[in-house]
Parts: sequence; structure tokens; C-alpha cells
Amino acid sequence: MRCPSCGTDGLQRKFCPECGAKLAEASSSGGGREATSRVGKSGRPVIGGGGGRSGSSALDVAGTGQGMTPGRTMAGLSNAPRTERGRNIAAAMDDLADEVFSQGYENARQPQLLNQSAEETQSKYSNNAYRRSTSGRLPASWDKGPSNQEGSIFDVSDRNILCMDVDEYNAFRYCVVGGADHGLRVYDLNTKRETKNLYTKKFGHSDWVTGCAFLSDGRIVSGGQDNKLCLWARAGVRCQDLLGHSASISDVKANASNIAVSSSYDRTLKVWDCDRGRELASLAGHKAPVMQFVWANAAVVSGDRQGAIRAWDLETASCTGVLKAENDANRGQCSALGFYSGEAANVVMAGDQSGRLRVWDLRSGPLAVQDCHLHPGGAVTGIKQTPTSIVTCGADKKVNVVDPQSFRVVHSMASHQDFIYAMETLGERIISGDGRGWLVVHDALTGECLYGLGANKAAVRCIFAHPTKLVAAGDDGNVITYDM
Repeated sequence: MRCPSCGTDGLQRKFCPECGAKLAEASSSGGGREATSRVGKSGRPVIGGGGGRSGSSALDVAGTGQGMTPGRTMAGLSNAPRTERGRNIAAAMDDLADEVFSQGYENARQPQLLNQSAEETQSKYSNNAYRRSTSGRLPASWDKGPSNQEGSIFDVSDRNILCMDVDEYNAFRYCVVGGADHGLRVYDLNTKRETKNLYTKKFGHSDWVTGCAFLSDGRIVSGGQDNKLCLWARAGVRCQDLLGHSASISDVKANASNIAVSSSYDRTLKVWDCDRGRELASLAGHKAPVMQFVWANAAVVSGDRQGAIRAWDLETASCTGVLKAENDANRGQCSALGFYSGEAANVVMAGDQSGRLRVWDLRSGPLAVQDCHLHPGGAVTGIKQTPTSIVTCGADKKVNVVDPQSFRVVHSMASHQDFIYAMETLGERIISGDGRGWLVVHDALTGECLYGLGANKAAVRCIFAHPTKLVAAGDDGNVITYDM
């Protein structure tokens, strides 16, 4: 089946994995594949499959398979009407959406959008979680690669893995993954064994699991395309359904106070008290499905399919402003969000399908202070920070190290041979994963490619980095862990 929005072929599910469009009733036929095939075990196409293989050693960063070009992926999409009649209809729909969804938030609390006090940034709504971009000294293995480059493989499913989290509250011992098989699995990263299978006929999701997060007391909250969140008990395989969204969940995040935020295709975000198991607030204002959000101290910044960016105050459950650039036309959907907190600034960054990066200083106002074309070959797919820089990656197969003051590109690394889907940072190390299943580690200070690991048989979707562990998961249904 072909996606009517982006043209991706061979789909077997209800939603396109590249653009999120809803498909017509899918055929029930499936099919297996060899490691170099373009079709995944679930019968769905694997983007760029064929180069790496699970457990392979760090021999060749390039791989051998033929990946999907950026023009065939999210990077090349454009939903803008092509005729005058279509543009008039789109304008009328925008006016109607403004009336229905905007709720008069555009001029609220400006120009200082998020001028938060120290007490506010330490409230129960703050993102006071472990910061992975540590500045401490890393083990020598992070310069040369793990001693066992085969890693340890967890065969989770024959379907794609879509989300992952590691329990930072329990010494980073447990890892949870969820995906297209509707279930979640929990693994002990120390013993290399599965500890839970969170799926039963009575409890759990009935569609793809698209987000998951550990809570501070060991429980797990997950969201899926069945429009609900599941709040899993610490013991046993039981959950409480958190209902409120009317469309698929796109992401779920939680903080140390057990406050969770979920974003959805129903154009809203919702705030949940996971200790009491109830909804605290619904954040409405987007005119299109909310695709991304990032926690920014005690606030949340979200981006939607039309490319609109909104800032929200979780304390008051209100929109504090719509973040704009001088020219916001023809950018496509928001494809990545990042938050940089440094001595000189607190900035939010948004990447889009045009390859541009917009930057806002949350203390100065809603107009972007920078608008950089960092990835002209396609969408910006990741935004992270190191102790000294901002790092972006994209569909142009490049990783860019950017100065956080001038936003000038300091290093541009082109070690990947396919679309980069996932990225994480640890100290000055950058770990990125591509459509061929390769993990590549760069030094952010020098721009040097240190080594590559053939982690997965297909696209790497999730990465977790810790001084003693490196974990990756992706479209081949496997989780691979390296002891660093």
C-alpha cells in the first residue's frame, strides 16, 4: 500500500511511519526478510535497511545497503496547495482553525514568555531529570569503542521498536521499549534478561505504542495510537487507563515529580498527575496534530504538523505565546525540538522539513533570534546539546556542531551513508544512528569520527547513552546494549 501523503510504498499498517498520515484499510499480507532486504519482519518497508547487522563489529561506518534517499522521506514532503483555489481553501481553513483552537493566546504574557524565577524552575512541573550531557570525564572506551563490539542483543519483537526509556531513578538498570506489536518489554541491563512483558488481553494497548517513560517510583507510563495512556503498576502486569485524548498519542514524557505530559494528533497536549492517576490540564491551541514537544524548565514547548511552535506554562496551564520567525512559509512540519540552558541564555530550537533551525530566546520575546539553514538536504531530525555546543542532525546525512552564541557551524560531519533518525550526546561525545542500523560516535570538540558500530539490521530509532552503557533500538525489533 502507498501512503497518499508522502508516497512511501509497501505499508501494512493504519498509519504511515514516515509522515503519520492515516491510511486506508491495510492488506493482511506480510512477509519475512533477510538482513539485507528492504522489507521488515512486519511486512513494512525498512528505511535504508541492509548495511549494519545486529551485533556486528565496528569495521565499516558506510555499510553496503542502498538507503532511501532524503527526497523519498519526510525531508522531501510538501503539503502546500499548488492551485489558487487550493490556497484559498487552505486560508479559509486556517481562519476557521484560528477561531476554534487559538483561544486568544497569541498576545498573552509577551514579550517575556518564560521569565521564570528559581523557585518556578524547581517546581513539581519542572523537568528536573538527569542531564545526559554530563561534563564529567568518560571512560576511555568512549574514545575507542566497547571491548565487546558484538554487544548483547534482546530480541524484543518481529515488529518495529518506536520508543525507549531507561530508569534513571534506579541506577540506570532497567530499560523499557514499546513498538508496533502493541506491547512493552522491560529488560535488566545488568543481568541482560527480560523482567516484564507489559501486555495482556485485559491490560495494555490495542495499537502501536509510541511513547514510554519511567516514573520516579519505578512505574511506567506509556502512550499509543489507541488514543490512551497506560499507567503501569510497579508489580505485576496491570495498568490504569488514562483517557482524554481523542486521537493517537505522538509522545509521552515524565519528570521526577511524576508529572507526565502527552502530545496528540487531536491537536492538544495533556498534563497528568501520575500519583493520583488523573488529568490536570488540557493545553489547546494548535491547529494541527502536535508532533513534538520539549520540556523547558517548568514550561513545555510544542510543535505541530504545520510547523507552528507554542510555549506553555504548566503552572497555569496556559499558552504563553506563539513562537515565530520572519518567514514561516513553506517550512513543513516541526521535525525536531531542543532546549539549551546555559549561563548566557535559555533558548528553544525548532527544526523543520526545510532543513532550517529556528532559535528563540525565551526571555526576550516570540520572534526568532536566529534562522539558520543547517541541513539543506532535508529535514532536521535531531537537536541536542553538549557542555560547549549545540548539535543537530538531519536527512542530509550530516551531523553539525553549532556554536551556541553565534550559531555558526563549527564542525559538519558526513560519516553516515543514510538518513539519520536518532541522536544522543554524552559529555562531548555525539552518538547518532541511521537508516542502515549504524551507530557512529563523533568528538564534538574536534569533529573527528571516532568509530562506528553496526548495531541494528534496520533503522536506529532510539539511543540511550550513559558513562557505562550504550543502548540502541530500532526497526529490526531488537535492543542492543554495549558495556562501555
